[in-house]
Amino acid sequence: MSLIKCHECGHQVSTQAKTCPSCGAKPKRPTRWKRMIVYTFGFLILLSLLPQIFQDNSTPEQRAKNEERRAARLAEEAKQEAEEKAIADEKTCSNDVTAFVMTQGFIEKKLKSPATAKFPSITDDNVKTKYLGNCTHEVLAYVDSQNSFGALIRTRYYVKLQNIKGTDKWIASEIKLAE
Repeated sequence: MSLIKCHECGHQVSTQAKTCPSCGAKPKRPTRWKRMIVYTFGFLILLSLLPQIFQDNSTPEQRAKNEERRAARLAEEAKQEAEEKAIADEKTCSNDVTAFVMTQGFIEKKLKSPATAKFPSITDDNVKTKYLGNCTHEVLAYVDSQNSFGALIRTRYYVKLQNIKGTDKWIASEIKLAE
């Protein structure tokens, strides 16, 4: 229990008293609603001042220069991103292992019995791959498969193929089979 001054006579009055014991006046107590209104009003004033605080006070020349810098930065980022993509694409399309594996699909289409095809490992001495640039490869290898009589024969092959940059698609421009 605390004491407050009476607004009429100035005597001390308990905060729990309904009236002042000396003059009978009701003590004034700030209500929650009044505090809430004051806080809300203060918040609204602060909210109305925010745009002025963060307002761009730069001149049109400064804004144009800032926009120029921003455009240059975005162009540089786009250029760097394109260079990184080109490097990644070149790394992907220059992969000899992938080229060798892709030749197998082209060769199987030319065989009499593709289900019997046995291809060597890329590390085999009789397998040669060469990257020619521009996502183009030459592959010289062999396949063991059955001929139309069921005999297992070894067929040497040469395939020149190209990867379509940025995709998983390959095109064989030249296929040669030699028994």
